[in-house]
Amino acid sequence: MKKSLYVILAGLILCAGAIQNPAHAMPRSTVTSFTSGTSYNQQNAPQEMTGTCSDDGGVRVAANSTQDNIMRDLGGNNFVYWDGTDWGSFAWLPTTHAETTSTPVPWTCGSAMPNPWPEGTIYIGISVRNTQGISTTAPYNFTYDTTGPQVINVSSTNNDGAYKQ
Repeated sequence: MKKSLYVILAGLILCAGAIQNPAHAMPRSTVTSFTSGTSYNQQNAPQEMTGTCSDDGGVRVAANSTQDNIMRDLGGNNFVYWDGTDWGSFAWLPTTHAETTSTPVPWTCGSAMPNPWPEGTIYIGISVRNTQGISTTAPYNFTYDTTGPQVINVSSTNNDGAYKQ
């Protein structure tokens, strides 16, 4: 008998089934283009989403079966999702990747990323499902900062306050 555990995290369902049996090990997907918990800005934010996927139990992960979603909170848990062109209702974004088992293969999100990203925390969910129907969703987040640096406590030795070289 297969036992499963379901956890809901920010609207994403995580399913952990029959973890004791290696033949039912979980599929795995990671994001490689963004580092969770990092702050990005216009100069260093990746303009495409990439990662890897595999299945630790050697179960087949079909080609192009990984998908991702991108969301942000407008305040008070009022989330909007990126659909590849605009922010709106929930949408999974497709990826392209080769079929695999336990060897990680790279995937690329086929949708355009927001440009520029909006100010604040961005949440990413990556979902991968193996051919036995077992899926996992890995949560990531990063902060996008559009606020420029603020210059404070500057003084001049000239009476008019001007700086001269």
